[in-house]
Amino acid sequence: MAILLRILQENWARRVFESRTYYTSLRRKWEKGLECLFIMKTDLGDSVVGYGIIEDYKTREEWLKNGGENFTEHPWKTVLIFGKIVKFQNPVPIKELQLDKRLKGKYLHGLKVDRLSVNKILDLSS
Repeated sequence: MAILLRILQENWARRVFESRTYYTSLRRKWEKGLECLFIMKTDLGDSVVGYGIIEDYKTREEWLKNGGENFTEHPWKTVLIFGKIVKFQNPVPIKELQLDKRLKGKYLHGLKVDRLSVNKILDLSS
């Protein structure tokens, strides 16, 4: 299983892939080792643009207390720290996941996808 995480702006995508951190307000039980697929709007529509595996996560309070950067561009509750993170050279359109066609944009954020879909995306991205 993996979680879809939406990135809205190109400069945020650069920060995610360079710093290997993702600031989120999603409320869920985060786990080390959880796979995440990063999605953005591209010329192909909503597409998976990268992949990461959570190495650690911290609440806003823990992160700031330990000297972490205060991200101020949108509200956040948790920072996800990735051990492995890959930006795809070839984004994979979400339609390849064969999800409910009504799911677009913000409705994809936080969605769980099964192992079969993750493997398909990883195969198509290479």
